[in-house]
Amino acid sequence: MGFLETLFKSASRTIGREVGKKAVNAVVDIFDDDDKKKKSKSKADTTAQKKTVKKAAEVEEIKAENPNIAASSPMAMAAAKGDSPYDTTPDMPCPFVEFNGWLCIKGGTPQEIIKTLGLKNSYEANWESGLKAASENFMKKVFVSPVINGCVLVIGYIPFGVKNSVKEELAVLDKIADKFDEMTCFATQSTVDIHVWAKYVNGKLKRGYGWLGESGVVYLNQGNPTPEEVRLGYDKLITDTDCDWETAQFADTEHVFTMSKEWGISPDLSDVDGKEGTGFVCDL
Repeated sequence: MGFLETLFKSASRTIGREVGKKAVNAVVDIFDDDDKKKKSKSKADTTAQKKTVKKAAEVEEIKAENPNIAASSPMAMAAAKGDSPYDTTPDMPCPFVEFNGWLCIKGGTPQEIIKTLGLKNSYEANWESGLKAASENFMKKVFVSPVINGCVLVIGYIPFGVKNSVKEELAVLDKIADKFDEMTCFATQSTVDIHVWAKYVNGKLKRGYGWLGESGVVYLNQGNPTPEEVRLGYDKLITDTDCDWETAQFADTEHVFTMSKEWGISPDLSDVDGKEGTGFVCDL
């Protein structure tokens, strides 16, 4: 056998081995790719199933909170598809004078505020449908507004008069305020005669005042009266229940609305030059 023939046969064997290896690797790759596709499909199916279950649960929750709606109603059908069950057509800001409590936060987006407050099941909604949902589901849902005058409102959130003590309520607000530049908090309810306002700056409570007429106590009195309170004469409001009640001055809803305007946004929106937008309806 000549040198060239020997070389040719050796090369043929080498090429044959390489071709065989490539063929085996190709088959292995096909099986691996098929296995990966199966795993990916299985994972996708599991994720889709979880989403379906979650949507179904949300639909049932909406139906439970709104017993008058039918399963075939636009609200229920929208939730079933994962869409917002509320009107998402941008509209102008609406007054919220009928609400008993709200937060006004500067230095944050609606999404950041929803996360910080631990709100759940957020759905996009315009002002009209969002406020309606929060009003009809008192202390269950809130409306988180779009940014307005540099602030985000959390309407329907009752910061005071809910927990067992003012200390507990302030502890919750302290954690929220720590995330934002400024936060003001308001509560007013004529039945129990509670009227409270508080202001946080850089996470610290600078001023808080409130009156609880039902119990005849000064609910909150921390920090010095702000320049706005002094200018309005609110520094003359009762701070000591041992005073002469015949001449004492007591806080009411008008005081709360006025302080809300002085510190941020008035519930009647008299100080707002707003534009059309949408916010979010969220579960507490």
